[in-house]
Amino acid sequence: MIASDFDRFTEEVHGHRPFPWQSDVVADILRKGSWPSLVDVPTGLGKTSMLDVAVFVLAMCAGGEAASGLGRRRIFLVVDRRIVVDQAELHGKRIAEALETASPGSVSEEVARRLRGLSGSAGGPVLPVVKMRGGATWDAAWLPLPDLPAIVTGTVDQVGSRLFFRGYGVSTRRRPIDAALVGADSVIMIDEAHLAQALTASLDATGSLDSSQVLGLPRASVVHLSATSTGRPEGWTTSFDEKAHLDDPTARARLAAAKTLSFVDTTKQRVVRDIAAHAAGAATSTDSRVLVVCNTVDRAREVHNRLLGSKDLPSGTEVLLLMGRSRPVDREAITATVTDLFGADREEKPGSAVLVATQTVEVGIDLDATALITETAPWDALVQRIGRVNRRGVLPAADVVVVEDNDPKPPVYGEAKVHTANFLRSRLKASGTMDVSPLALRHMDVPAELAAEAPLLPLLLPAQLDAWVRTSPVPSVDPPLDPYLHGIDRSVAPVTVAWRDGLQNAWNETLPAEEVGSVIDALPLRAEECVEIPLGALRRWLCDAQPLPVGDTEDYDDFDDIPFSDNSESTVLRRVDGGSGPSTWAWVSGESLRPGDVVVVPTDSGGLDQFGWAPTSTDKVSDVSELAACRRGQAALRLDPDLPARLGIPSSSDLQDLVQDWCNCDDPDDREEFRSGIVSAVLAWLTRHPEPEDPATPWTRDDLATLRSRLGGDIVLTRTADTTSPVLRVVSPETSWLTADDGNSDETSHLNQRVTLATHMKAVGARADGVARRLGLPERVRQTVTDAARWHDLGKVDQRFQAMLFGGDPIRAELADEPLAKSGMPPGDRQQYRRARQLSGLPHGARHEAWSEVLVAKYLARLTEPYPGDPELLRHLVASHHGHARPFLPPVLDTGKHTLEAVVDDIPVTSKLPTSVRLSDAERFFRLNARYGRWGLALLEAVVRCADMTVSSELSREHRDSVAHNRRALRRHDRVLGGIMMNHVTLPALLGDSPLAILAAIGTLRLIHDFTDDNARLHWNTTDHRPVLTSSLATVDEVAEALVDIVRTMPEGVSVPGGPLGFPPPGEAPDKLRVPQGKLHSFAENLFPEISGTESATMFSWLTSLITDLAATSEKNDSGSKNQKSNSQKRCSVSQFIASSGKQSIATMLKKPLEHVQKNPEYLHEALTDWVRVPGVTGEYLDHRAVWKAIDDSRGRTGRMRGVPGATWLALMSYPLWTTTALRRRARTSGWHSVAARRRSIQELRLPLWQDPLGPAGVKALVEHPALDGDLGEPLNQEIRLLGVFHICRARRHQSPGSKSAGILAPVSR
Repeated sequence: MIASDFDRFTEEVHGHRPFPWQSDVVADILRKGSWPSLVDVPTGLGKTSMLDVAVFVLAMCAGGEAASGLGRRRIFLVVDRRIVVDQAELHGKRIAEALETASPGSVSEEVARRLRGLSGSAGGPVLPVVKMRGGATWDAAWLPLPDLPAIVTGTVDQVGSRLFFRGYGVSTRRRPIDAALVGADSVIMIDEAHLAQALTASLDATGSLDSSQVLGLPRASVVHLSATSTGRPEGWTTSFDEKAHLDDPTARARLAAAKTLSFVDTTKQRVVRDIAAHAAGAATSTDSRVLVVCNTVDRAREVHNRLLGSKDLPSGTEVLLLMGRSRPVDREAITATVTDLFGADREEKPGSAVLVATQTVEVGIDLDATALITETAPWDALVQRIGRVNRRGVLPAADVVVVEDNDPKPPVYGEAKVHTANFLRSRLKASGTMDVSPLALRHMDVPAELAAEAPLLPLLLPAQLDAWVRTSPVPSVDPPLDPYLHGIDRSVAPVTVAWRDGLQNAWNETLPAEEVGSVIDALPLRAEECVEIPLGALRRWLCDAQPLPVGDTEDYDDFDDIPFSDNSESTVLRRVDGGSGPSTWAWVSGESLRPGDVVVVPTDSGGLDQFGWAPTSTDKVSDVSELAACRRGQAALRLDPDLPARLGIPSSSDLQDLVQDWCNCDDPDDREEFRSGIVSAVLAWLTRHPEPEDPATPWTRDDLATLRSRLGGDIVLTRTADTTSPVLRVVSPETSWLTADDGNSDETSHLNQRVTLATHMKAVGARADGVARRLGLPERVRQTVTDAARWHDLGKVDQRFQAMLFGGDPIRAELADEPLAKSGMPPGDRQQYRRARQLSGLPHGARHEAWSEVLVAKYLARLTEPYPGDPELLRHLVASHHGHARPFLPPVLDTGKHTLEAVVDDIPVTSKLPTSVRLSDAERFFRLNARYGRWGLALLEAVVRCADMTVSSELSREHRDSVAHNRRALRRHDRVLGGIMMNHVTLPALLGDSPLAILAAIGTLRLIHDFTDDNARLHWNTTDHRPVLTSSLATVDEVAEALVDIVRTMPEGVSVPGGPLGFPPPGEAPDKLRVPQGKLHSFAENLFPEISGTESATMFSWLTSLITDLAATSEKNDSGSKNQKSNSQKRCSVSQFIASSGKQSIATMLKKPLEHVQKNPEYLHEALTDWVRVPGVTGEYLDHRAVWKAIDDSRGRTGRMRGVPGATWLALMSYPLWTTTALRRRARTSGWHSVAARRRSIQELRLPLWQDPLGPAGVKALVEHPALDGDLGEPLNQEIRLLGVFHICRARRHQSPGSKSAGILAPVSR
């Protein structure tokens, strides 16, 4: 294949030749060997065809005609409008269908052949096409294996959140897989990228912050697509030869398409009437297609309602309403009609039509109206709207009417809308109209103020990425993702909302969350039944406040400004992340909702109609959960009394009786007989009623036919609890693996048929090996991945686990020929699973992967030759194969006394049961992320996990009566901490009863680890609570001398070891580091452009600790006081460890303690051995004993400062380990927690003392462990003790009378 073959490829797929720019971009990509940073072409010239370009380049790369790594397996198209995801998906499906049906000898056939060669899937689709949307699950049909090529379309929130390990609506344990598949071997094309500036900035920063190339796989490339671009990102931009396009008849017609704009001034009171009147006036002929675009959902509804009652429209005119905030199952029928009437490639039909829409039609959707009536919007948005009229250029003329309501404070777009209105008035003052053809718009100069104001961009640093990769458990100080997707000052992530029956009783009282939550989990939420709603709008609805206008854009969401009353009773069911365990559900008020939440609303609560989000509607909402599953390709029915109403057909007289018999039956054989009877009854019932009789139901005849056909598969009947209705569903290898990694991983050991452990692990190993080879992983890595897959389930040899797999019968397990991997219990039958687990004695939450990992560790320890792969990676891949161990496995109380035994590659190994969480795993996780890259490590996990899931689903379908009897004796292991240190030095003065001492000990560890011995570790003596430093240093004197050397080698003018000269910026208050919010990004780039990589890393670690641009406080500027709003500005907030006041700045905070230890090096020795208090040393508000009382002073003086200078400086040196981010728009620093006290929330520092030696990464992960949040218990609760923590020092700020600081940290008793 050669570059010019792209022309034939396009013609075969779409029936026409490409535009010149499309052919040129293929040639340019192949010639340059890289992707363009910007594709800038006018509207109507097919930017979506970049999907075709990406597919063709991937095929060229697979054939060796393009640079290695240029083609990417996963091709993402990101749009900022929900409904456009649907349109882009259709384009991708057109490509996929052409590849499936390609004629012999065609270019398409060759492309298809090459794409098949990239993966090991011979029978699957050539090119899966995925529509990524909100919901508790997402379309994962492309997910089976990481070597599959795919086209994926999605919104900024859906793609961005998955990329950064925080997938909205995705379980914590699935997030690493999604992150890997988005962030590695991918090209991410962002349509109208100026609408997603924060995401593009974050993607650009990610490329430089995660640059490991060990795996040899290409990182994600980002391509900006735009018709209204004003900036130029780094990299090359595609060329657009205007003359060549004017010579092309089709392109010329589109570029010169006649469009004339006029401007109408009106008022807020008259705007709806005037818009409707102009729409009616434009619908004059039988083939009129009038598009009306409104800025808010409410106004679109008002205009739609007015047009429905209009007598000015021609008889028979169809009036449609299209919004993005609607359920896909509801919108499909509407969009089909819209495409039929307004699609650019439509067949003309008699009869006029008017489409009223929101901003959702601005980007990517291929509509072609005959006239446009639109509200004023920022210029770039207007250009997009104008692009939806006379799009093909076939009309001799088309009118565009812009209507301005003169609202001085527009609810959407703000000042940009006002400026655009003024510009149009001025421009049209003389002529009254203007040419707005694509060619005219391309050459039109417009003021920059007409564009929507750019968002404030946060600074993305390594600390944020390091926090996000920690998915299990998520750190207590977790940086909010939304500012990095939309900007600091823009909207927060929406809430995903679904409506379900059965959440309330007959008196409209909510049922227990555990009960209804289990029913929801039995039929998981699907994207097709969900709506994404702004958090503020949902909160207002729940507290019955006046709804505010809501657009279909990502505008600022005032979710913190909603007034809640104490008697507000409206609640919704929210999915609560289980952290280390499975997620649960809880009833919560609107005040408790957070960005990105997934909630379920009772259908009787209203809030939705046939068009979408309708906060004023109180009508019952239809439950479309079964329909969503059906249209996803999965058949499932809740066999409750409301099922007939949901399907829209009459009830069955005998079905409920059969269901009740099944529920009351305990005998397995009888239950199977009843199950068979229920299936037959359901099929007979659906056959009797092939078509819905209720016109209000969204089910169609085709849907019911699809449901009947799917119910002919392998059907299981499960029930989650005694009080819930059973769920009938079909399990197939195509669908069962999709949920094979949800919930409790041990439940995934029950997939239809029994499978032996040896058979399963051998198959998984072979699958992973094939994927690793096709990805081209280095041999050492491939060997490690394959071995991890071969041994991932070794821990299932535990005698209790085997008993559980045999239904809880230990005797049957002991007599079995071979240990099992899969039990054969019906998947999803949680009742049967729980009973088997209880009978087996398996501890709740037990992790078989923890046992597998300790067995593998024992195997590695017994090898006489070095392991040929990466031993650290091997252990991590085994431990993380169910999504945990990032960085910790969950704490489990296991009282078992038996040992684990196995034979691994002919080497027998034995181990005790692990009894606590290994905190040192955090250090291993940190090293692996640095070695392979954050997304590289996630991809290696995905290879093992996807191999496991796909093999499990395939084996679950096949009954294997005979298995190979080449059994290996499999049994189990414990873990020995790696790296034996020679010296354990107690630091006697740093008693763990005060925050100053604990922070000083941690600061000592960080300095010794970073500058003297990178094997240094720290733990605490459980008897006297003193720290013990484990390192190559033999005595406390040597430790002190090493610290002195670090201070001595600091160049003059440098304030922090390893940092650049002049950081932090010197000077007293106002603090020069506290820049205005949104300016930290440029400040950091311009502060030290020439510093070394080491100095840069040091500076960034300090920046992350000291300040955050995600939260801000007002500070007076040079021209006024803080109380004068016009003279105050928002500046970045500081760490919660900082309590400066007066003229003190961050620079002086670091400088003064440093000067003390520079002038008196003995202070460092005293800090470790015997504290000596020095007059005039403040302790930087960390030392509660620094302020002397009258009784402490020989002359009875009060308020004097007598601190410990060495300990103070060492405590400050711990700061780079901590992260300062934002929680609810307030600064939050590692170790700090909100605690309820006297009817208010106060901030409390919690510093644990731990038993096992930890390096800095392990200390950070422990301090940020979510178990330290909430109630600690007295004594410490079990979860904390299982972490190896035996004491927690708690401290709060205490403000002295007259002081302007936040106060001094002082320990508090329980």
